[in-house]
Amino acid sequence: NKHNVQIKRLPDDVLKQLKEFSEDVVAELAEKDPMLKKVQNSYAKFRKQAMSWHDISERAYYNARS
Repeated sequence: NKHNVQIKRLPDDVLKQLKEFSEDVVAELAEKDPMLKKVQNSYAKFRKQAMSWHDISERAYYNARS
């Protein structure tokens, strides 16, 4: 409030493009570094599992609170 700052969400199309850019950069780097590729594959698997859990737990919590 002191500096009249407004928090705004980025538009969905911008978020989608940023996601694509970041995935492209990480994939490019992972092709050059076997350890990074191994870590990235592990992280992608974890993220997929965590997102499924998040849909059940966190999203339900947020929906109940709104």
